[in-house]
Formats: sequence, C-alpha cells, structure tokens
Amino acid sequence: MPMLRLLRLGSSLALLLWIEAGARAEQLPPPPPSPPPYAYPPPPYAYPPPPRYYLVPAPSPEAIDALEQTGKHERFAGVVLMASGGTIALVGTALLIAGVATEPDRCHDDPHEHQVDCTNAIAAAGVGTLLVGAAALGAGIPVYVIGNSRVARARALRRQLTVAPALHATRHGTGAVGGVSVAF
Repeated sequence: MPMLRLLRLGSSLALLLWIEAGARAEQLPPPPPSPPPYAYPPPPYAYPPPPRYYLVPAPSPEAIDALEQTGKHERFAGVVLMASGGTIALVGTALLIAGVATEPDRCHDDPHEHQVDCTNAIAAAGVGTLLVGAAALGAGIPVYVIGNSRVARARALRRQLTVAPALHATRHGTGAVGGVSVAF
C-alpha cells in the first residue's frame, strides 16, 4: 500500500505540474505600455477662410502707356534680331557650302610655289557666321514674343471697365467738383 500511496502522490503531483504548465502557457503577455502624451499640439482642423474679395487698384493710364511702349520697343528689337540673324545665318550657310564645294586647284598659289588650301578657311568662316546668325535669330524670337505679350496685356487693360472717383478743385480754389470716371 505504501507504493500505491506513493504512486497516487506522484500522479497527483504530475497532474498539478501539468495543469500549472498549461495555465502559464494560456497567460497572455502583458499589454504594451501606453504611449506618452503627445509633445506637440495637433494641427488645426480648420483654417480661417480667405477673404472673399481682393481690391487691387487698377494701373494708371500712364503705366498702361509705358507698358505698351516697352512692348512695342521689344517687338521691334525682336524683329531686328530675327531679320539680321536670319540674314547672317543665310550668308554663313552660303559660305559653308562654298567652302566645302571649292576645289583645291581653284585656290591661288603663293609666290613660293606652295599650294594654298582655302577650302578650310571659307568653311570655317561659314560655320562661325552661321552660328552667330542662328544665335541672333534664336534670341530675337523670345524678345518678340515677350514684347507682343506686353502690348496685348496693355491693350487688354485699356479695355477693362474701370470706375474711378474724380474730385477736382475749381479754378479759383473756392470749391470742388466731383464725379465718376468710367472707362471701357
């Protein structure tokens, strides 16, 4: 019987250890610590609305005239650059073609009986002239476009409806005359 008791005690102890191991396995890990409070305030959710109307004063007639004159001068400069650049590029192309097409025996001889090769000199002059003409032509195009846009903007500003109060002193300084100026 002591053996039976010992067996019963051993089995009870094994059963308790087995239950304890299962209970430890079923335990959930501790929850993660809560985050610390935020260091920065949250961004605002709504910004104030922008103002509905912007009052921008209209440019003066003198400023519009100056804008148009500047645009006309730029347009003229662009036309001059494009015309001269195109002409110079055409001359450079002709020199380049002439330099490439010239045969060595058509060039002159120097007094020391050495043949002078003028083909490379004419071709090099043609390339240089062509590049200068192309640069002037390329610079003239944006100058003309910018001048044209300024002229168009000035003309559009003149066509806008403007209402301006007018207050003028009389000739003798004894009163004032008021009115409204409307321009289409």
